[in-house]
Amino acid sequence: MSAVRPPSWSAIQLSAVGKKAQQQVRLAFWGAAEEGLLGATYYVNSLSDDELSTLYANLNFDMLGSPN
Repeated sequence: MSAVRPPSWSAIQLSAVGKKAQQQVRLAFWGAAEEGLLGATYYVNSLSDDELSTLYANLNFDMLGSPN
């Protein structure tokens, strides 16, 4: 397998922990590295106040663990 894992790998790793998350986990994957985080910023800005109130954290990892 390449150094860059498919998006489903994150979900597999989370489920392998064997515990139910206390907070909702929402995974978002962007198709390419974003200059200026435009897609991530747009996504967060598009959430309603109700959705934002349930958001615990927004973590944006770009090529985490990649030798690039």
